[in-house]
Amino acid sequence: TTTGGAMCWGKNTAGQIGDNSTTDRMIPVDVSGLTSGVADLYSIGGAQNCALLSDLSTIKCWGENEKNSIGDNSFVNQPIPIAHPVRASGRGALIGGGTRICILTASEGLKCSGSDIAAGLGNDLTYDNPAIGPVVVSGTVGITIEAVRSVSGSATCYIRDGLPYCWGNKIFNLLGDNVTTTHPTPQLVSGISSVTQIATGAPTGGSFGIRTGGELKAWGQGSIAHLGNNSIYPVSGLQSVYGLGANVTKVASGPTAACAVVGGAVKCWGENGDGQLGGNYISTATSFLSTSPALGYLEAHSTAVSAPVSVSGISEGATSVAVGLSSSCAILNKGALKCWGSQAGGLLGDNTIAGTSPVPVQVSGLSSGVAGVGVGFRNA
Repeated sequence: TTTGGAMCWGKNTAGQIGDNSTTDRMIPVDVSGLTSGVADLYSIGGAQNCALLSDLSTIKCWGENEKNSIGDNSFVNQPIPIAHPVRASGRGALIGGGTRICILTASEGLKCSGSDIAAGLGNDLTYDNPAIGPVVVSGTVGITIEAVRSVSGSATCYIRDGLPYCWGNKIFNLLGDNVTTTHPTPQLVSGISSVTQIATGAPTGGSFGIRTGGELKAWGQGSIAHLGNNSIYPVSGLQSVYGLGANVTKVASGPTAACAVVGGAVKCWGENGDGQLGGNYISTATSFLSTSPALGYLEAHSTAVSAPVSVSGISEGATSVAVGLSSSCAILNKGALKCWGSQAGGLLGDNTIAGTSPVPVQVSGLSSGVAGVGVGFRNA
């Protein structure tokens, strides 16, 4: 919050709410020991969360830790925040995805802890072997990295000199060239420059880069319309997100959908079976012939919407957006937080534990004062 506190809600099976319990929370509750002094908050994407403290170097994490993503070598879930052994280099220095956490340091490069499944640690390992303590991502010592981003099961990327570099399981076309070879170390995404922000999606999704001037480009598999290019089929090469123009200020990508802030409005695309696009409707599954390297040449079923739709009631004033497994949230002017999509486990924070909301609802107690938001698979 704007007063430096951390609050969480939703599913709590691994202690990811951080209130020293495993009880699901339908409305926001304080994270133990973090009612002040928090500079930034990160929802890792699985069942872990982390906070950057006000000294801009101390990281504390809580939740699932069976793959040692928190880096303490205990391999035990943590229901309250504990210090990560790596010191961060400032705001925006932490990324994570499912079972791994990566932290940008001041002088030791980008260091990752957790599982190397899908080559996620970036140090030339390609099997699911939890690392004993943080390891250095290949080639990141002594270079200037401007931004980093990751989501479970897909790509991890960073920006250097306006150019995106990614690594991970390339069966999901993470470099945008439709080649199905795993890259266990960072590789340049060709054909795009002047990138200021980056977002990556999980297995069948896409990656996105905002260029200087606000143009949004997409690459990746896009087999569930995740690229927003008005097609449900996989494509190679860079794509333009349909109809957004050059006024994009924020982008977020999750396992099933993606959203962008465009001139203060929020627009989303991708799967919509739980109303996670916020367009005041829930899509019915339709059949199509998949040509996805991941799904094979088989009939698939999708609730995907292949071009951006406007989120109901948010046509102006949005400053940030976050996307999870089946829900999304946006921060509006004066720090009001609204969420939409699946309500399973209290995910929308409006004291409802089941069902869906295809339109944004006000998160209980957070009508102002929200400084940042992250959405995981089943908690926010």
